[in-house]
Amino acid sequence: MDTYLITGGTGLAGNYVVQELVERGYNQEQIIVYDLYPNENTIKGIHDDVTLIRGDVTDTDQLNDTFEQYEPDRVIHLAAYVAHKSWENPAEAIGVNCLGTANVFDAVRDHGATTCLFASSASVYGTVDDYYWMDDPFVNENDPVKIRNPYAATKYTSEVLGRTYNQKYDPNFVGIRIGGVWGRGRKVGATGSLNEFIRKAGLGQNVKVPPYWIQWDGINLSYGKDLGRWFVNVVDMNSFNHTVYNQGNKESYKFNRIVETLQSLSPEITIDYPTVEELDQWGDDLANPKLDCGRWYDELGLTQEWSVEDAVLDFVNYHRRKEGLPEKHP
Repeated sequence: MDTYLITGGTGLAGNYVVQELVERGYNQEQIIVYDLYPNENTIKGIHDDVTLIRGDVTDTDQLNDTFEQYEPDRVIHLAAYVAHKSWENPAEAIGVNCLGTANVFDAVRDHGATTCLFASSASVYGTVDDYYWMDDPFVNENDPVKIRNPYAATKYTSEVLGRTYNQKYDPNFVGIRIGGVWGRGRKVGATGSLNEFIRKAGLGQNVKVPPYWIQWDGINLSYGKDLGRWFVNVVDMNSFNHTVYNQGNKESYKFNRIVETLQSLSPEITIDYPTVEELDQWGDDLANPKLDCGRWYDELGLTQEWSVEDAVLDFVNYHRRKEGLPEKHP
């Protein structure tokens, strides 16, 4: 069986990839988690099934030593300086997201891995303001990028690097423009606010819908369990027609479905919406356009398993089990 190395493997996306590999029967010698700041809570219960390395993608010596020791066949590169931090510290974002990614690509090339799957972002398409003439903007991989912030710039740079390495060297280098993912592993930033909103409501607390998420209504948000399965399926492939793919749910998220599901599970709680003034503070300048994910589903043959309602129920019960509370049922 192949050996997998996952950078950022205890983060929001990474922990679901690791969980998926464990569920498929891979063991500690085959799952190498390389993470500078491991969040071990996200891999609680499967810690003994993985090899956890406190590793820095900007440290070329440590990275190469890890590749030499474990000889990974498949690499999923998810380590990143995340969006909200990148806006505040662009230079550090460049160091991690660009130079760190180049280091990973060099290690993949030099140590004979077969495929390197790496995370890009839908932010490379800009914001809905860039598509003001379209009533319902959808973008595909052939549309021009519209770089609006340091995070998007670093992610597109990684795509350019990946395309170059893919042309010049033997391993597959495949970039995934993630449309949005939610689930365990993050409490800060945009995704963190969504996770906390669902967690608190699921535990029976009164909540208010985060203003940020009103403007994202209808995006291709994915539950972590779908993403983990997808990423393992794709990294196991040996040939690709393209070097970049849009990734997102086949059915777009409508926020009212999240609210209605939470209200049906906990009818005793109050769920308030933000005021007009609170919404005006956000505007729509941060929202990305929706993704055309035809390549993802048609070319790669992937399927979505988690509906909005089932994902919310699963996440709620995950936190209720942690708190020793009885599970909810639809």
